Amino acid sequence: MTIRLILLFSIFPYLVSAQCDFFGIITPTVAEVCYGSDVTLNFSLAPGQADSDENELALIAWQFSYTPDNAGSWNTIPGAGTDKELVIASLTRTTFYRAQYRYETCLAQYSGYITVTVHDATDAGSLQGSADACDSDNGGMLTLSGNTGDVMQWYKYDATDTDWTTLAGTGTAISYSNLQHTTRYRVEVKNGVCPSAFSSEATITVHPNPVSDFTASRTCDGKITSFTNQSTISQGFISSYSWSFGDGSQSSQLNPQKQYFNLDTYYVTLSVVSNMNCTSSVTNSVTVYPNPISDFTATDVCLGTNTRFTNLSRISSGEGMSYIWRFGDDTQSLFPSPDYQYTNPGTYRVKLVAVTAIGLCRDSVERDITVFFPPDVSAGNDVTVSAGHGTRLEATGGESYTWSPHEGLSNYMLPNPFANPPASILYTVTATDAKGCTNTAQVNVFVNNDFRIHPYNVITPDGNGENDTWIIEHIEHYPHAHVRIVNRWGEEVFYSQNYTNADGWNGYSSNGDILPEGTYYYIITIDDDNKVYKGAITLLRK
Repeated sequence: MTIRLILLFSIFPYLVSAQCDFFGIITPTVAEVCYGSDVTLNFSLAPGQADSDENELALIAWQFSYTPDNAGSWNTIPGAGTDKELVIASLTRTTFYRAQYRYETCLAQYSGYITVTVHDATDAGSLQGSADACDSDNGGMLTLSGNTGDVMQWYKYDATDTDWTTLAGTGTAISYSNLQHTTRYRVEVKNGVCPSAFSSEATITVHPNPVSDFTASRTCDGKITSFTNQSTISQGFISSYSWSFGDGSQSSQLNPQKQYFNLDTYYVTLSVVSNMNCTSSVTNSVTVYPNPISDFTATDVCLGTNTRFTNLSRISSGEGMSYIWRFGDDTQSLFPSPDYQYTNPGTYRVKLVAVTAIGLCRDSVERDITVFFPPDVSAGNDVTVSAGHGTRLEATGGESYTWSPHEGLSNYMLPNPFANPPASILYTVTATDAKGCTNTAQVNVFVNNDFRIHPYNVITPDGNGENDTWIIEHIEHYPHAHVRIVNRWGEEVFYSQNYTNADGWNGYSSNGDILPEGTYYYIITIDDDNKVYKGAITLLRK
């Protein structure tokens, strides 16, 4: 920079004296490109020069140098010509450029030079450190080597990611630990203005740990304890097993058996190793308990009566027990001495299982319980009587009987009492058979005080089979009733002394004339009880 200032001021007196104080510049003033890329340079008058005329600026030659501070190192660019725009293709090294020019009739001079810096193409290098690891029990270092350019970003990708995820750090090494999933890593590298690139990937393959688990059979005094290995692994296989039974003995079998000689609690440990040398272990307690003795009593019952089960089970050590009752009908209970009611008669095989407090040692006993059929009781068919006229009831199916309520009965403890209730009533009879089992039956006694008629208020004689004739409910009980129908002027249009619903008024007059729609009025007279029923009836034709 100092040298260029000296040159500028060394020619300044001449420029002033010759009125040649105009000078040109190259743009861009600084350029950076990637290896093998092109660059375009433009030469023009420097801005801010009064009375300048770009057309008076003539370019004589483009020059380049690799050592610009050495005056003898500048060379004219072959074939560049005098065009003020210069395109330089496929640059491979940092180069300096200047322009030789003349303004009007002034002497030729040189512009300041500019630097075109050429960066080597980015080489992201190779990422080292791929390894096998066990789930959540791992750690290590990944190292980038052979790269050209600076580390811009680290990335990782595992089963929890939807895309590459950034990591902190811009060094050439990174550590990992406690990975739970197979994870891929890569590094983004960028050299100068050259495009960034990704390194080769390194993968930490995470292998699943085996899951140690086992069960033990009932461990009761004097019995063999069978251990069932339930260890699993989601990938690969388990290569070895190691058992420690808590009493100093060991085994490497898959499913070993063991007999303990003392009542005690033992802590058993199972350790497993996978084919990738991943390990896990589990410790479970195994207690040796005494055996219980199951026993119970129960009595036969009638259907609908609870059976009382009395538990007589015992254990020598006085240890607490739990119980499972299976009643022989796919139901069960956990109560010590339950009450149970069967829903169907029959003989049932009842089983009681007595289990020690932690459910390992058990004993069972079975006995038959009979549930008797209830008596097949009948109270006869429902009956209708006139008020003041009773009827005799008839019950069957039992050895003894009781009727309720007692109202209107001659003797409520007979199988066939005479019933003369003041109003309709529902009687219930309870019968007991020789086994003491009971059942009930019911019978209705309907008392008919008055078959009150009920005339309908609409008739629609359209021939569809519904409501074509006028309906009077209960009219059949009054065969001598007088039925008259009149119009709104009081003129009789229909009369019958033996009216039936089947052959009743159908919208025609007594002489066979069709009657118009409208409102008519009926008068029904009952000779037997001197009652008269009056009302309106609507005739509609669809």
